[in-house]
Amino acid sequence: MNVPTETSQGELSAVVDRLRAIDTDSRFIEVKSAAGGFPKSIRETISAFSNSAGGGLVLLGLDERSGFELSAGFDAQAIAEAAIAMVRPRKLKEESGPITPTPIVDVNIAPFEGGKVVMLEVSELEPHQKPCFVTDKGPSNGSFRRLHDGDHRLNEFEVYTLQSNQKQPKDDVQPVEGATLEDLDSEAIQSFLRKLRTGRGAIFSKLSDQETLVRNGILAADGRTPTLGGLLSFGVYPQQYLPQLMITVAEFPGTDKGTVLEGVKLLNRQTIEGNIPLMLEGAVTEVIKSLKVRRVVRGATVDEIPEIPVVVIREAIANALMHRDYSVFTQGEQIRVELFTDRLVVENPGGIYGGRDREDLWRGISLSRNGMLARLLPMVRMPGSETTVSENLGTGLQTMLHGMRETGLDAPIIYSSLQQFSVTLPRYGLMTESVRERMQQIGAGELHLDHQRVIALRDTGQPLSVGSIRQLLAIDGEDIRDILESLVKGGWLEYPKRRNDPYPDGPRLRELPGINTKSNAPSRASAGNAEGLIRACFESHEELNTQAVAALTGYHPNTVRRYVSKLVEAGWLVSVGSTTSPQRTYRKK
Repeated sequence: MNVPTETSQGELSAVVDRLRAIDTDSRFIEVKSAAGGFPKSIRETISAFSNSAGGGLVLLGLDERSGFELSAGFDAQAIAEAAIAMVRPRKLKEESGPITPTPIVDVNIAPFEGGKVVMLEVSELEPHQKPCFVTDKGPSNGSFRRLHDGDHRLNEFEVYTLQSNQKQPKDDVQPVEGATLEDLDSEAIQSFLRKLRTGRGAIFSKLSDQETLVRNGILAADGRTPTLGGLLSFGVYPQQYLPQLMITVAEFPGTDKGTVLEGVKLLNRQTIEGNIPLMLEGAVTEVIKSLKVRRVVRGATVDEIPEIPVVVIREAIANALMHRDYSVFTQGEQIRVELFTDRLVVENPGGIYGGRDREDLWRGISLSRNGMLARLLPMVRMPGSETTVSENLGTGLQTMLHGMRETGLDAPIIYSSLQQFSVTLPRYGLMTESVRERMQQIGAGELHLDHQRVIALRDTGQPLSVGSIRQLLAIDGEDIRDILESLVKGGWLEYPKRRNDPYPDGPRLRELPGINTKSNAPSRASAGNAEGLIRACFESHEELNTQAVAALTGYHPNTVRRYVSKLVEAGWLVSVGSTTSPQRTYRKK
């Protein structure tokens, strides 16, 4: 009988049961037999777990080839002692250990199925300590990360990215070989100097133009050569020296790059060059040309509003220009702006800087990979305008979220790895034109947009709770409570009888024909998995589009699209409507 032994991945017996079920190691668990002694490859695994989010667990003394049974001849005490010797902290004048820096590893011997195993609990290192590497191989060849069930060596750029968290990168202040003062736009430079001296007159009023430009990182220390950031901000044509530091804008006829419409795989592709203000203006203009607009009557005027707000598009591209990686490893890569029938994606080289995660970005925690550009661009004017390129207040994502919510669109989707960062902006949210018309028909058209979105969400059959609204509509918790209270007072909803129950329909909803007052949303518990839950949606609804399935299930639209495509390929679903239509629907075959 096993004595319960807890690990970071759960109780030991349950962990091994999972491994036996999948018949392999996993992202967070590595198993080694170690019957013939301490395995040298454990150094790579500890490096990988130390560099990867969440760390991991190493189990020594189990044989994967025999179904994770105990290894014959395994000496738990000797293996544990070898592990401790490898990961113990070194004294000040002592030589480095086999792994640098010293990893954080907890070594324990645990009883298991009548024998013993050695458990190594490896903690992820802090960002400023990475990369963790095999000492005798050095950082470039000895740094690893965990992918699926294996340890993968980091490439040179990934190592550089981790090392850049240890100190402020200087890529944006490096001199551009061959460039001179004549390559800078003199009018833009003078406009910048006037603005600078107006705001910080006491500091720069007595300095020459040249010294002011040097001190602000626009010129290198020699006073003649523009820096990378200076050339990108004020250059007449930076691509003369940095040909790939540009933006490509591409429009595709479907929801992925493989869609072909009447023999066409690409509807439009433009290369946007120039300095940062010109690239920002050009890319935003190019995207807007391809977006649909809706007409909104405001008194005697009619405004045409793009389906994705201009401020959101501008913020996404400005963030990419300011925060992308400009190191020598990525100077051959462009910023990619890709428009599909259901979304806009802005992608740039280099992940989130400074060891932050996506939650830090949403909270507005501001750290800049390109310190000089971040300081400079809030003073660099857009062409023919008094507005500047950016604010550098750490509010970029909040601005995007607010803009998407105001238009009834889903929240931006953030993706980040060591090598790249992207923002995905959905083109169509819950508030389609037909839904807006319905809100008018049922008397909700004059309500605040977020109130309409909540009613529209209920119309899909989704039970309304603070949690479901927060997840599906990306509205803050306190705002949700205010909205629900207002809808109760307006007769649209009623207070639930118990604290955590969904809000029942009020008399105004119950009296309306066509409102889906009965929830047809299957529970996750009953479906058991994403595919099963999505199948259940189509069992209880005659026809749905992917946005409706997302609202019913709580899964992200990208997840829904993936499973719907799989069900179409399997012949379980059939599509209704054009392959390029964002409102394309599906039904059971």
